[in-house]
Amino acid sequence: MKILIYLAEAALSTVVFFAFYALFLKKLTFFRINRFYLLSALLFSFIIPALQITIHRTAEQVQAGNTLPGQIEKLHIRSSRPMVNRHEYPVSIPALLVCGYICIAFLSLGMGLFRLYRLLKYIRTDSIEKDGLKIIHKTNGFVNCSFFNYVFIDPRNLTGAEMQILLHHEQVHAKQWHSADKLFLLLCRSLLWFNPVVYLYDRELGKVQEFEADAATSNLSDVKTYASLLIKLSHEKTSVFTHSFGTHPVKERITMLFNASSATYSRWAYILIVPLLCGLIWLFSFQYVYAAPLSGPPFTLVLDAGHGGTDKGSEFQDIAEKQLALALTNKVKVMAEARGITVVNTRNKDVNVSLKDRAQKNGDLLISLHCNTAADQHQNGIQIMSSRPSSDRLKSARLGMLSDKLFQKLKDLEGIRTDQLSKDVTGLYLLEKSLAPSVLLELGFISNSADRAFLTDPARQDDLAAAIVQSVLDYRTDLIPLRK
Repeated sequence: MKILIYLAEAALSTVVFFAFYALFLKKLTFFRINRFYLLSALLFSFIIPALQITIHRTAEQVQAGNTLPGQIEKLHIRSSRPMVNRHEYPVSIPALLVCGYICIAFLSLGMGLFRLYRLLKYIRTDSIEKDGLKIIHKTNGFVNCSFFNYVFIDPRNLTGAEMQILLHHEQVHAKQWHSADKLFLLLCRSLLWFNPVVYLYDRELGKVQEFEADAATSNLSDVKTYASLLIKLSHEKTSVFTHSFGTHPVKERITMLFNASSATYSRWAYILIVPLLCGLIWLFSFQYVYAAPLSGPPFTLVLDAGHGGTDKGSEFQDIAEKQLALALTNKVKVMAEARGITVVNTRNKDVNVSLKDRAQKNGDLLISLHCNTAADQHQNGIQIMSSRPSSDRLKSARLGMLSDKLFQKLKDLEGIRTDQLSKDVTGLYLLEKSLAPSVLLELGFISNSADRAFLTDPARQDDLAAAIVQSVLDYRTDLIPLRK
């Protein structure tokens, strides 16, 4: 789902940048600056949504949800029997959309590269070098155009003076590396094939390049002679990667030749780019984390990073459970404290801590984080485990509520599956002896390639930590004081 959001934000950025160009810059004759703006706008449209700038703020006090009296008999206790086979791989609509996007993107890129390959075949033919240009004579197909410093010319029906004008025009394209812009646009069109605005960038950038070359070349002759040559060569075929001397819209190019240059003070319009850029960064890159103090009694979360020290826990290849558990615990701690939760860790570094010492940590809730392995490397997914004492109905009910909150958030994570139902287990000392209601989270199988990729990806770790913290907040908000 993240990639879809990123692409949507990138597409929206291109729309905003292009709207600014159309309103304020398009009619200006600062062609080189306009070219730089269009290229930079596309580049920043990809960069800005990828930036992640987190700002911590203190929020106003949040009132917890109203508490309602209830009876233990009214609490829905879920069965521990899983309803989904562990080897099933449910396909979501976002996943299908991502697959479809990738397929079309590769298809678009492949078609563009094929056209480029067909163009490059002509470069291998004999050429004549002149003033840094490599001139190739052609009499059909795309002619009177250039690609980098290769110029394809049909010398028929061209006078010596006209040939000189045409070569100078293409030399401007070569010196300014306009063909590199074409390759960059191929990549942008492939990545944002669904966005019609990116094709407008392609069109406008082509115009600006021709305006720049026309302005530099028209000085060799009078403007009317140059305009006549544009009309004479205006019907030649061209390639998507070449710059054709007579490319359309010829009428607009001729009009621009006769227009007066923009006044120097018009350059101040480019200053407006700064607030535009800042606004898009603020909109798409800034993430505000509010430390919201909770009303009522203080709420303390005990976080337990499984294993530690000489006890490595599960291992697969060079990954040890104790390391992953500690890294994830630290991320949960940072996020939880930013949201106003008091956090106590059973261990803050790679040391042995006895189960008894872990269980003696006092708080309102204990979550123990672990990772799993299995001989069957297809086994995957997050498991929620608890031990509900039949003698303590209040604790049992709260564990059921917590398990439900965790499932509701963890199931929405993209890239890893969560068992639909929590498991009631016996014989786990920490779950049975802890002072606080406690759950154990097996956060995936490091023996499974997909789970392993998820758990070792820092961005995915952030998603996982955020889901756990939000579960705790929901549990705290909806906590119902049940009678024993």
